[in-house]
Amino acid sequence: MSPVRGMRAAVLCLALAAALPAARGSTGDGPAIQVLWARTTLADEVYHLDADIRYALGPAAEEALLSGVPLTFLTEVEVLRPRAWLWDARVARVVQRHELRYHALSERFVLVHRNTGARRSFRTLARALEALGTIRGLPLLDRRLLRVGEAYDARLRARLSVEDLPGPMRPFAYIERDWRRLRSAWHRWQLAS
Repeated sequence: MSPVRGMRAAVLCLALAAALPAARGSTGDGPAIQVLWARTTLADEVYHLDADIRYALGPAAEEALLSGVPLTFLTEVEVLRPRAWLWDARVARVVQRHELRYHALSERFVLVHRNTGARRSFRTLARALEALGTIRGLPLLDRRLLRVGEAYDARLRARLSVEDLPGPMRPFAYIERDWRRLRSAWHRWQLAS
């Protein structure tokens, strides 16, 4: 083994060893992000989404945020056509990207909607997370794209985008429980007709 490869392996082992005790010591076993409810309504031939999602950052994610690391969250919505013998057919997919930052100078949390560029500022992390989890009137799909007489489902999940973290943090985000919990389960419901 070359000296460079040996050094890389040693650094990786040290990083993993440092991360594992933190993972065992973190609190809470359930997801830190939960979809509380979601529904679609039809207005002017367009389906719109309303939902509430609860976000709770663990100690590692909150410390990273307060240290200046932006956190990007994805809200993924899919419209599916259930099929009896095959997996469900995905008819549409909408992904909303939000970036949460902390500005130490102003002591404010800034939430940036990366799809539109809209920015909102909050005094507390709790208010920023509440705003992040409140979805009202999000346009999803034109009704004319669906087949008449067929049933459709919608599903929603929210998660931290590990890929948007700085490179050195990604391995920890994959192995530490505190980071892995930043993903909700899929919440599924029938699309309103």
